[in-house]
Amino acid sequence: MTFCNTGATLQSWENSILGFENHTNYLNRQNPYFGATIGPVANRLYQPNGILLHGGKEGWSWKKWNKSSPAAAENSNVTKFELRDTHITAHVTYTLTKSPDKKTSQLEIEYSANSNELGKSMPISMTNHSYFCLDKDGAEGEGHVTVDDHELWLCNDHVIEHKDGLQSEPPTGELVRCEALLKAGAGESRDTFSSLGRFSDLSSLGGTSISLNGTVLDHTFAVDNDRLSRDAKLDTRDDPLVSVAILSRGKTRLTVKTTEPCFQVYTGDYNNVELLPGESRDFGRRSGVAIECSRPTNAWNVPGWQPWVDLGQGEYGAKIIYVLERE
Repeated sequence: MTFCNTGATLQSWENSILGFENHTNYLNRQNPYFGATIGPVANRLYQPNGILLHGGKEGWSWKKWNKSSPAAAENSNVTKFELRDTHITAHVTYTLTKSPDKKTSQLEIEYSANSNELGKSMPISMTNHSYFCLDKDGAEGEGHVTVDDHELWLCNDHVIEHKDGLQSEPPTGELVRCEALLKAGAGESRDTFSSLGRFSDLSSLGGTSISLNGTVLDHTFAVDNDRLSRDAKLDTRDDPLVSVAILSRGKTRLTVKTTEPCFQVYTGDYNNVELLPGESRDFGRRSGVAIECSRPTNAWNVPGWQPWVDLGQGEYGAKIIYVLERE
């Protein structure tokens, strides 16, 4: 597991995420946020003068974080990052734990943030933007590898609705079933999903399983259809961890758990990174899938959702856990 100070970025982990070899390329604007810490506002913030994506040009993925490696417990590795921005001080802690047989690797990411101007309202929503491509790392000889041979399970098929069904328009504050999933054959018998079928707990989780072969996703899914309107809170770290997605390829499975109320799934269909200096490969479309756990899209501007992201209430906190298993 390696990191880059730019964006407190997760650069590599178990040959399963996309990343650059040359650290300077994380500042290249072709970088589609590989492994970055996104903030101060993840996803899209709809403003009168346009959409601010992942904090815009001044977003935290483009800034240098201070890194430290405190003492870790046995069989774990802890790396911490701190960013003192103009109005906010933010922290990210990565904790890696491996099973004795090395077949299971768990990476916990904990976020916290405080306003430097006590009591002043401002939006906050942080996430990790790793692109996963299991046991391929985005490269395989000549040509581009894609995630089309991956299978995906999601805990819910309801997404945040956007006006006129367009991502260019702001959310309405409602949840609807994701038509892209339905068109892709979601809800088929799990017997057709050979890799996912080997995940012993899947049958008890419910949800929706699909093949990523040709499936195009760029949607914000709700963990729970009622939670967004039921118990908005700024610090979710004490909430139960919920398995929200399982990505599978062959004998490798990635389980994504979080305390957050939402998660964005993006199949990288607009990624196109040319061969940059110091790199051994480029990255084409669909070379990885991002699963970004965070607060609801545009919560700052949606009545009833603002308490999820208002840093004027106190300390912000969240947790994401990735569990990588190999048979």
